[in-house]
Amino acid sequence: MNPILDLRPVRPGVYTYSLRAPGQPGQPGHPCPDFFASIADCLHDAASSLMSYFERVDVRLGGHPAGIYAVHAVAADPDTIAADLPSGR
Repeated sequence: MNPILDLRPVRPGVYTYSLRAPGQPGQPGHPCPDFFASIADCLHDAASSLMSYFERVDVRLGGHPAGIYAVHAVAADPDTIAADLPSGR
């Protein structure tokens, strides 16, 4: 069971994310109250909070699947993971 990390642009240069358990379609999940300057910053913040509890995370961009990643890899190198995502940084 991988948590779902949904990354969302707020406006150009500003991003946020939400986390939710799988099997909760249509649920927005727990929104992060903070805003970040990049997708990589969102990834790092989310992975830091997930590392103690999960091995993998299901990443989505605006609700669309973007891949499943090892949480430790996301925390260690969020810039590379962000560049691999369909929207880039």
